[in-house]
Amino acid sequence: MDKIVVYAPKTIDGKRVQLLDIYYSSVGILHELTPEEMEEAFQQHLAQRNKEKTA
Repeated sequence: MDKIVVYAPKTIDGKRVQLLDIYYSSVGILHELTPEEMEEAFQQHLAQRNKEKTA
């Protein structure tokens, strides 16, 4: 990893959002998730984790 740039937090639709850029060597361009996509991915992660605990 080359560097991480962290931007000042903002409030968008009543939610605190903080953007960051992560620079990797030799990886190429990665898809950036929107806040909505990030929330959906997080909820799926929680559901999977809870499913594994009860199995």
